[in-house]
Amino acid sequence: MLLRVKVLLLLIATFMMRPTAFGQNLSSLAMVLSLGAVYFHMAEQSIIKNVRFTRHIQFVLVVSIIMWVYFFAHAGVQGGMNFEFVIKAAVAHIVILFSFALVLSDERANQKYFRGFIFIMMGFVISYYISVLLTAFVPWESLYLFKINVETYESTGNTYFPFTILYSFIEMPGLNLPRLLGLFREAGIFQAFLIWAIFSLESYNLDRKWIQIVLFFGVAATLSTSGLAIYFVALAMRYLFNRRGIKAILIFAFMFYAAFFAPFIGLNDKSEKLGASVTDRSDATWEGLQLFMDNPFGVGLYNTGYNNADQLGINLLSSSYMIGIIGVLLVITVYFATVFWVEDKAQYLVAVTPLFLTLLISQPVLDAPLFYIMLMAAYKKPQEKELPLEQRVLWQEPRAPVAGP
Repeated sequence: MLLRVKVLLLLIATFMMRPTAFGQNLSSLAMVLSLGAVYFHMAEQSIIKNVRFTRHIQFVLVVSIIMWVYFFAHAGVQGGMNFEFVIKAAVAHIVILFSFALVLSDERANQKYFRGFIFIMMGFVISYYISVLLTAFVPWESLYLFKINVETYESTGNTYFPFTILYSFIEMPGLNLPRLLGLFREAGIFQAFLIWAIFSLESYNLDRKWIQIVLFFGVAATLSTSGLAIYFVALAMRYLFNRRGIKAILIFAFMFYAAFFAPFIGLNDKSEKLGASVTDRSDATWEGLQLFMDNPFGVGLYNTGYNNADQLGINLLSSSYMIGIIGVLLVITVYFATVFWVEDKAQYLVAVTPLFLTLLISQPVLDAPLFYIMLMAAYKKPQEKELPLEQRVLWQEPRAPVAGP
């Protein structure tokens, strides 16, 4: 009972923190819920005296705390104009990550939490395609239920029957394509978690073809150019680790072609219909890198006193001028040095790369606790199913007769 309660609290807290739709305003509630999960965890674990951190989760937690202490101290020294935001973000990260790290170190809780998270995402995807099928008979307007307010995103969050949350519509000649949001802040963020799930299924005994198909169709439903490219990068990496180099090269080649020329979501089509979304990101990235070259030690997190480009800080490259070279190295460390502590290193690198690439080139998720919680998953090789005792006896090799005296 206590196991289910603490996992449920963590799952609710998940959608109250950044980068979810409610994370802009309800991070404090996420902290309270995660601390509540710790309370039930301590009550449960004290019975069996097994309160501990697993090695790789402990590493993620320690490096993350060091990173946020650095962001806090660095912004304070630099005198950033939004220092109070740094304080709030640092406290939220440390409390939330500590709570999740402690509870998810329990293998049973880890299994239930990440399986639950994957099934919730699948629910959003299935709802989306039910809505799409219904629009063959009725218009979208008749399926409208309510709007979820996402701070700074006024035109997003419209929710349709049965529970399909949309980011926006992409208008193409003869088509009006809906972009799946899935209770996150942007469709381009949701895709990262869907791709992470596709390549983490083995660790949670969910490696079934129908589940992979649902998650892949979820990536497609986000209509994210970066999601399309990142999925094929991760797929190519899996083939490389499986020593299938030719397939990996072909997939990389297809990825570059699709990223530019795929209908509706390729950069060519998007630059015509949604030019600002492409140019603003590239301009902000270039501007941030130029500022980083001028001041490689950074000006302080959330110090947005530079207005030469819209959406400055849109990704890690653009944010590098704020956190400096030390901050960038700490981010890289928490994402990739963790590989030395996990059991299945290849699976970890394949699953985590979509999260890192989304941070690096696509979305402002540097301050999103959920991206670091994903590093705490159990990246294990699938266990071989053991035969029942009677079958093991039946199939064991017969022994050679022992010669008598």
